[in-house]
Amino acid sequence: MKLVIGIVNSDDANGLVSEITRSSFQATKLSTSGGFLRMGNTTVLVGVEDDRVDEVIAIFNRCCSRRTQLIPNTPAFI
Repeated sequence: MKLVIGIVNSDDANGLVSEITRSSFQATKLSTSGGFLRMGNTTVLVGVEDDRVDEVIAIFNRCCSRRTQLIPNTPAFI
């Protein structure tokens, strides 16, 4: 048994969890926030048998898109 942990953009979370449960897996969804970008995200936990790990990772890849975000170049201390 393995625990797959995915930290995904909150926009992708509902579709991801729906697809995971549709594929006969169980998932726990936690609202989290990142320290680097200071934005909300979602942590998804999936308990899965060893031989089905690749299937779960494929669902993550299919349901979550890669994003690029610019970070303002401002000094941290004034």
